[in-house]
Amino acid sequence: QQIRRLGKDWLGMNARSQIFGLILGVVSFLICLSVELDEAYPKANEMLAITLLVSCFWVFEVLPLPITALFPLVLMPFAEVMKSTVAATSYWGWVQMLFFGAFLVDIAVEKVDLHKRIALNVLLLVGVRRPWLVVLCFLMISYFL
Repeated sequence: QQIRRLGKDWLGMNARSQIFGLILGVVSFLICLSVELDEAYPKANEMLAITLLVSCFWVFEVLPLPITALFPLVLMPFAEVMKSTVAATSYWGWVQMLFFGAFLVDIAVEKVDLHKRIALNVLLLVGVRRPWLVVLCFLMISYFL
């Protein structure tokens, strides 16, 4: 019974399109690796194979998209298309680090309810009798944060 369940839920693929995408991706990957397209560009076959595999996995959603997006990062150095440092810099630059840092700060602010604390303290300090002052205080807080 466990073997039957394991065969049915392998990688969470229940849709026929996912299984078709898996087979199509692996077969196209193997075909591109076995056929040489151009002698002048020896790494073209490997790159085409990686591209077809990732595109089939992406279109048919064989694996979750974040996992599929990391395939070239692993497969390109493995196939010696490019070095891992070059592949990694195309994935992670200073802009991505800036966004990552901002997302971490946002998660921390939400975790400790800092936004609610600031809003309640401003309302307690300013009051609600002068709406223009409340709006001005929230604008200034948003400016500084």
